[in-house]
Amino acid sequence: MINASAPGVLFRPGRTLGVLTAIAVLIVLLSTMGQLSKYLLGHDTVLGFVPEFYLGYESNIPTYFSSMLWLFAAFLSGMIACAERTKRTSESRYWLGVAVVSLYLSLDEAGSLHERVIDRVPYQIWLVPTLIFMLAFLVIYAGFVWKLPTNVRKLMVIGAIVFSAGAFAVELVGVLCFHRQAGDGLGEAMYSTLLESLEIAGALLITYSLHTYLTLRHPIIELRFGNERSP
Repeated sequence: MINASAPGVLFRPGRTLGVLTAIAVLIVLLSTMGQLSKYLLGHDTVLGFVPEFYLGYESNIPTYFSSMLWLFAAFLSGMIACAERTKRTSESRYWLGVAVVSLYLSLDEAGSLHERVIDRVPYQIWLVPTLIFMLAFLVIYAGFVWKLPTNVRKLMVIGAIVFSAGAFAVELVGVLCFHRQAGDGLGEAMYSTLLESLEIAGALLITYSLHTYLTLRHPIIELRFGNERSP
């Protein structure tokens, strides 16, 4: 147990969400400004600023921020899984599953795994297994999610819906509309910004729900950086 008087920075859920949300909003604004500069003013790079902050590109600042969010979610859910296992509860395996999925999403963002598949195969091929996985995950986790505290359950469900809208539904619309036209304009840039913004918003809500649950059910575990000091 960490002494309450220990020096350092204590990461409360609300404080963490506020900082991460501020960073996310800044990234979205910079991405939008960059695309407006590119298509309205004719400045394509601006010393690398435009591609480095564009939400529609891979291996840049927005991509690594999203990867960091999911890595943080994997860390939080892993801590919960360990705490639940110590208490010998049946929920530990579900939290471990959440940690594994979050870790995969982090690696996917950092390595652009699903984009490589989408670029090489027709959307009809990856659509079916994606739907099957989502339905299976929903069936397996429905009872578990229902037992969560009300505020945590609402945050997690809303976050999952928002993320799925960006990662799946909106992306499918883009495949059907923009990719068929093979266009490259302001409209597609704004579409990509919307898609990625939804994904980031969903990840933020899910991360916040995990941090909130950790604080509610396992208050003895605190996220604090600094040296512990004896009273």
